[in-house]
Amino acid sequence: MTLVKFNCNNSVWVKLTDHGRQILEQQDYELLQRFPLKENEDGFSQWQLWSLMRHFGAHMGMAEPNCFDLDILIEI
Repeated sequence: MTLVKFNCNNSVWVKLTDHGRQILEQQDYELLQRFPLKENEDGFSQWQLWSLMRHFGAHMGMAEPNCFDLDILIEI
């Protein structure tokens, strides 16, 4: 096992599911109208880890639908 130190202010890249998009729209509709979610050509959007947890943490669990694909990219 290799451990890497990672700061919660650093970026991760996730591919939101339709469920995740709905949650985000319900939480921050007005903000999304001014600043639409930017995705790269592969459909990944960039988040600071703390922000991703703030938006989706309460909606994640074993019996919950996924808010984003479970394979994430970590920017180091």
